[in-house]
Amino acid sequence: VPPVSIGAFDVSNISGSDPVGAYVHWEDGEFLKEKYRHLRIKSVSGVDDYAMMRESVLRVLSDMEKLPDLVVIDGGKGHLEAALNVAREFRQRPPLVGLAKKPDRVFMEGAKEPVSLEDRLASSMLLRRIRDEVHRFAIGYHKKLRGKRTLESPLEGIPGIGKKRRLALLRAFKGMAEIKAASVEELAEVRGMNLKAARAVKEVLLDNLG
Repeated sequence: VPPVSIGAFDVSNISGSDPVGAYVHWEDGEFLKEKYRHLRIKSVSGVDDYAMMRESVLRVLSDMEKLPDLVVIDGGKGHLEAALNVAREFRQRPPLVGLAKKPDRVFMEGAKEPVSLEDRLASSMLLRRIRDEVHRFAIGYHKKLRGKRTLESPLEGIPGIGKKRRLALLRAFKGMAEIKAASVEELAEVRGMNLKAARAVKEVLLDNLG
């Protein structure tokens, strides 16, 4: 019997920073945005995608009143095994599969070899579409957190330096080191800045960054 509902998981981070998990839900032929979830990873430090996947699956499935008919894991055999390690704790759990890329293939519990999804079958196209959607959702949330953290930098709280000026400075220079090294005049030349704001930035950065 084909699954009526399919849930999918992915995780995203850059070298372990701002790690997030994401879940999307497909049911009766459409994505149900109200059932999407994203979460900040709490229990993992450093680069450990498998541990991040375990936390994501456990936290999301534990909160569900009704589990999906099938769970898709964005990743290969290792990601699937990580998810299975926690999914086995549920008395009535749905089957889990892992979808890997390049080439597209599906890993199934208990199977030694993956099955190719490099075809035009409707089922293969649907699985790829769901995997791509959860990947998009995870990446989007990760970028949002990373952008927020970038703004919450030593520039945060400087008098006269709001969001627009912070973004302008970060676009004009490659990072905080270059902003600190710039002269007051160079800072003032950035779009939206002036000498007063540039002096405020210079003063605070010299105090905070040494």
